[in-house]
Amino acid sequence: MEPSKLVVSPDVVVRFKEGRIVVHTAFRPAHLLFDSMEIVSVLAFFRCPREQREALEVFPEAPLDTLQGVGVLIPAEPPSEASGGGANAGAASAQVVTLARALDSIAGDLDAFDPSTLREIVRESGISVAARIQSALAAVDALRGELCARRQGYVRAQLDKLGIGPDVEHLKLHIGAGRYPLDGWLNIDRYPAQLALDIRWGLPFADGAADFAFLSHTLEHFYYPHEALNVVREIRRVLSASGMLRVIVPDIEKCLCAYVEQDGEFFSSRRKTWTWWPEAATRLEDFLAYAGAGPEFGFAGHKFGYDFETLRHLLHNAGFRQVERSAYMQSAHAELRHDDASAVAGAMYREQHYSLFVEAVA
Repeated sequence: MEPSKLVVSPDVVVRFKEGRIVVHTAFRPAHLLFDSMEIVSVLAFFRCPREQREALEVFPEAPLDTLQGVGVLIPAEPPSEASGGGANAGAASAQVVTLARALDSIAGDLDAFDPSTLREIVRESGISVAARIQSALAAVDALRGELCARRQGYVRAQLDKLGIGPDVEHLKLHIGAGRYPLDGWLNIDRYPAQLALDIRWGLPFADGAADFAFLSHTLEHFYYPHEALNVVREIRRVLSASGMLRVIVPDIEKCLCAYVEQDGEFFSSRRKTWTWWPEAATRLEDFLAYAGAGPEFGFAGHKFGYDFETLRHLLHNAGFRQVERSAYMQSAHAELRHDDASAVAGAMYREQHYSLFVEAVA
């Protein structure tokens, strides 16, 4: 069995006070005092996972057991068990939601407490609130940097495997394919899609590389206007001259009409298609959640709701020359008549579809 390795905890804080070095973690009261600068070298040694035996060969007097005891050094996880990939990706995403809730709560507390309360925290911990927040930000920023640095190579490896080179042309892009890939199209979504990426990274193709793009119930999962505008601008960039984009989103105008008309059946009947949709106490709760205004911190949920006027405005701002309302399976282009491949685009109520169908010319 491979010897266990140690690594510096992401929330470690090192301070210099009155000629001594204070080492502790941001959220534990215990701390260690050192007179020698050697402790900084010890911590630097464990910036990457290293065996305790290796450290003792270089620093025979290093207090490694003590550093482990207060959580400054923690066991390094083997790559096969580390969270954030495969079956553990969902757990990591849930932790991000928990982090967002915690930050929101902290922001509220900081606005509510008076300065004397914050000074009490500093007296007890020896660390300013700002320093603790900066420590957390540094840890998050480091992870973000590591993930960002791997994007290009990760995507390039997938494209190489698919045989897609930098000079590719006439692509058909199915963005937000989910579990419903289209034959003859490049199906893009989160892992394990044919091409797995976050569309907010941008599209890894040259200008004009695609003739068609198809998005069904995807655009409403991006924040409006900035994220959504960046997404459709990027799609516009990779479309060829007169390339076509077909977008399907929930039709929020129909939801508004149903709300005003007190049509409770409109909302309840949707559960025949969206069986997982939670039962709402009121029509307003149901509508706002569907329009992206109701959820607390659900990063996979809806972020915005579109009517035709707003979607047309967004697409025009992204540079699309012509934007027209369409209908289910009614595209003028045979290549774009794939609404039936979507799990929800065909859902209907009283002979009307719940979705809004729009096409735009690059």
